[in-house]
Amino acid sequence: MMFAVMEFPEEKRVAIVPSSWVMKSGKLCMWPPSNWPHHKIISAVKKQKPPQGGWSVCHSRRMSKCDTYAQALRRQERSQYTSHCESVENDTDPDEDSFRRKTDGDMNIPLPVPPPGQLTEASPEQGSVTRDLQQSVCVVDQNLDNSSLREPCELTVEPEEEFDSPFSQATEVSDGYTSSPILNGPVHLNPVEDHILKYLAETKQHHKEVLDALKDIKQVQLDILHHITKLKGPDKCPHTFSSDDLDLPLKTMPEFLDLEKLLEGKGERQTLKKYLATFGGATLDAAVRAAISRVMTPALQMAFNMNGKKGTKIAFKSTRICTVIVGAIMQRNEDLNERVTEQAVGRFLAGAADRDGGRQKRKPFRNAENTVPAENNSV
Repeated sequence: MMFAVMEFPEEKRVAIVPSSWVMKSGKLCMWPPSNWPHHKIISAVKKQKPPQGGWSVCHSRRMSKCDTYAQALRRQERSQYTSHCESVENDTDPDEDSFRRKTDGDMNIPLPVPPPGQLTEASPEQGSVTRDLQQSVCVVDQNLDNSSLREPCELTVEPEEEFDSPFSQATEVSDGYTSSPILNGPVHLNPVEDHILKYLAETKQHHKEVLDALKDIKQVQLDILHHITKLKGPDKCPHTFSSDDLDLPLKTMPEFLDLEKLLEGKGERQTLKKYLATFGGATLDAAVRAAISRVMTPALQMAFNMNGKKGTKIAFKSTRICTVIVGAIMQRNEDLNERVTEQAVGRFLAGAADRDGGRQKRKPFRNAENTVPAENNSV
């Protein structure tokens, strides 16, 4: 089809456009800029010029498709009397069309709006209903004189069947004439409502896609867990331990010994190791500080050194907690080895006395020790 008869509801007009201007859905149409004169638009339509940059997109409804411009003109004229003009131009009785135009202009009697489809010629079987209605109008016209037409008169026609249609109510025009909107036409929305509906539809579709993706992720996680369970075989030591069960950091030696006893199980050690591996740092010293600070307070750290050589210190290297901490640091930093990591842990424990204000507390004693010899020398 080379041409199309398009209805523009927002502008309340019908125009002929080339088929290349109409979107595939038939609900949107390209239109030249507003500064184009009328004769230039007509010329572009006849020559079927393709749309160019700067053209606007208008909401429209395709009423008919035509092969020639002349056929499109006839159907454009036909669209003034019916909302459906897909049939050929010769399928209507000219006398019937002229009668309809005459009665539309002469009759001032308000009639009830019939059900959708009875005043249109969309199908041949509706012709008898239209003729019956027109005959009833003729009878009323013959029985009323000119004086009675000037007075208000009501004619009630009972519809054969009720329809739920958005166009079933008549609309009042400013001049008092009662007319109905185009029957069998689509409901046209303003641009704001159209934009809101499109946004809601896109949002609903996006939520559905996200929900489907979450379901897929959950299923993949279950499959991986099932696969790991099959590879490990039956677990003799069920992992009932959780890091949330611990009151970390440890503050006293009894708490340290209780945790040391709890870590006899392999599952408990793996759980605590995995928990401590989540706290890391940019350097080895930062990683050691993060891990040990999560396990022990500085006051408890002062009870340990790495090898326990100072007599009063406990060898931290021989504890299960040390093994877990070193393993967590090495798990996060794969380039480290056990010896280097243990040395960093030893250095951190050695400086435990300087934390939590320990260095500031020792400053007055150092100052007092330094001032006593000076006073003795002065004496």
